[in-house]
Amino acid sequence: MKNKNMIEPIINGLKKAIEKQWEYKKHLVQVKPEYLLTVFIADEISKGYGNNTNFHLLINIEEETKRVALHLHMQEHGISFLGRLKNAVTRKGKVDIFIFERLSKRSNIIEIKNFNPSKAEVEKELKRFKDFKSIPCKNTLEYCWLVFPSNNSRKDWLKDILNRYNACFPNPLIREELVKTGNDNEDGISDYWINLIGIKG
Repeated sequence: MKNKNMIEPIINGLKKAIEKQWEYKKHLVQVKPEYLLTVFIADEISKGYGNNTNFHLLINIEEETKRVALHLHMQEHGISFLGRLKNAVTRKGKVDIFIFERLSKRSNIIEIKNFNPSKAEVEKELKRFKDFKSIPCKNTLEYCWLVFPSNNSRKDWLKDILNRYNACFPNPLIREELVKTGNDNEDGISDYWINLIGIKG
């Protein structure tokens, strides 16, 4: 996988955000504001990954969905076939993190959820990934990523959800990592899981 090196900064950023939340509130029911997760992940990515240094990366936080779609299209087709975008992305809103690699001319989309998201919340992001994949931009969209922390393993749960999208996402990457803190609930951060989905563009 070309962008496997992006996994490390995503996971490290999430860990640092959770550590900071603990410093603030001494509990991890939810990370508030959720924006904290986004900022720490973007900060870790800005340090570079793979062959991309800080200079080679353009990182946009909370970029409008339709602007992301337009960027993906323009990178591959210029102003040609703009009519195809009309119904490509149906959901309004913003992408948590949108990354453009100046060397490869490819992009990555990262969506971040808080602790223990519901099935509906995960599927909402998968549907948006499906929209982005419907844009004729196979040479510009590298990966769509979804990451979130949880209090228990969610790997099998995620596999069940992704099975419904097998036709759209035939070979999704699913990674989980148990973060063992060595603390108990009273003295520090309790153990938690980081869950990551990668959908090839």
